[in-house]
Amino acid sequence: MLNMQKILKKKENGFTLVELIVVIAILGLLAVIAVPRVVGAIEDAKYTATEANVRTLNGAVALYLAKDGKGIDTLGDSKTEVYNTLHGEELVTLDEKDLDNIIYEEGLFKNNLTDPNGTAEEPSDG
Repeated sequence: MLNMQKILKKKENGFTLVELIVVIAILGLLAVIAVPRVVGAIEDAKYTATEANVRTLNGAVALYLAKDGKGIDTLGDSKTEVYNTLHGEELVTLDEKDLDNIIYEEGLFKNNLTDPNGTAEEPSDG
């Protein structure tokens, strides 16, 4: 009888190994599902931010050219020259690091990243 009381009064401290393994397995399964989605969302955000920067830069180029009737040849040939001109005219407030995924061709800035969703449209002139 005394033995039975000791068994019933015995306190269980902590978790069993089986419980820990089950919890770790569930967390691992959630990670396998969630990580690819997060990575995809990061790529989408990076592409979208670059597209916004391209629109900002192309708008600044158009404003620069319209101001005082300046021609495209006054901008220079490289992305850095054009950026410095636009930044010096205070037409853009982007940092130079924002130009990493942007190329400058034929007088226009373009996104150098590929659209992760494959839904990119050709930029319009307007």
